[in-house]
Amino acid sequence: MNFKLSPNFGSYRATGHSFKIFLTWSTIVKPCEEIPNHSLRFSFIPFDKLQRHGKYVFLDVIGEIVGMNDLKEITIRNAPSKLLNVQLFNSRALS
Repeated sequence: MNFKLSPNFGSYRATGHSFKIFLTWSTIVKPCEEIPNHSLRFSFIPFDKLQRHGKYVFLDVIGEIVGMNDLKEITIRNAPSKLLNVQLFNSRALS
């Protein structure tokens, strides 16, 4: 077995998922050129829900989405893919 799963309990959690992954001494990590399921990469939530988000689950606030283009169907390495351009704004943009 390359890794182990266990319930995601504890005071602080890196994810809101029900399980967490443990790497073992025999785990082999290899570079991944493409993440297979792009819909699982991010969990966007509105700013007004940040306060209600569990305070014991870590989050990264990278900015506010202020613009977004239409979803485009493109071809990468002879395979169909999708592209979504998103414009982010945060306070560091002003400094």
